[in-house]
Amino acid sequence: MTVFEKLNNTNYSIDTIGKSNSQILIFDDSVLKIQENNFEAQNELQTLLWLEKSNKIISPKILDSKIIDNKLYILMTKIQNEILDKNNFVMSCDEYFLSQDILLIELLSKILKKIWSLDITNLNAKHNLDRKILQAEFNVKNNLVDIEDCQEDTFSTKDKKGKFENPQELLNWLKANKPAMKEEEKCFSHGDFCLPNIFFNKNNKTDFGIIDVGRAGILDKWNDIALCYRSLKDNTVGIYGKGKYKFDENLFFEKLEIIPDWEKINYYILLDELF
Repeated sequence: MTVFEKLNNTNYSIDTIGKSNSQILIFDDSVLKIQENNFEAQNELQTLLWLEKSNKIISPKILDSKIIDNKLYILMTKIQNEILDKNNFVMSCDEYFLSQDILLIELLSKILKKIWSLDITNLNAKHNLDRKILQAEFNVKNNLVDIEDCQEDTFSTKDKKGKFENPQELLNWLKANKPAMKEEEKCFSHGDFCLPNIFFNKNNKTDFGIIDVGRAGILDKWNDIALCYRSLKDNTVGIYGKGKYKFDENLFFEKLEIIPDWEKINYYILLDELF
């Protein structure tokens, strides 16, 4: 009997927080992720294996995987399984952390520095900017961009005027406006560094983990900075969740020990709209 067969007639819930097109089934001690068998899906599979081998960051462990009708099924452990105090290992957008803005920023800055410090010598996933733009172009050509899931001011609709009329216009802008004469600060990048993808332990602030690594790989660290900054804003002003919380953006950059490069931050936020 395979691991998948053992799940038959087992109770599960369906994740409704994630924004991807994947279907996530949550069992008592495992998670089944079902997605189109494309580059991003295969990249997630390989990145999870790489993270497990590196043993530096807590992440889901793969129990089994298979391809059925061009869909990739990945059965993995719950990330909470790696923590003894599993009931208190929660998303960083949990109210407990959102209501403690200084603590949240300190923890997020620590995990960013940690993942950037990983040895990428044996990591094959190289997602430089040109590669990301090619992937964005594929998404635009195949009508995979959901403009309803983008920032309110990105695209024009019948109800509002945005920066761009449609995804193709944004793609053209991205091609013509790459951050000028700036080298990519390449490192291991999560690729989708948003608060629901980062977990912290309420009782042990040194425990943290990551999920949803389909876009992870060797990329400019400013991609992570941009998406973390956007996620902090969206989760604290009330776009996601029910409450409104503080977000000191100056403290965010201070803890990262960097001067904000707004050209790159704004660029990577716009690039992510096509994913």
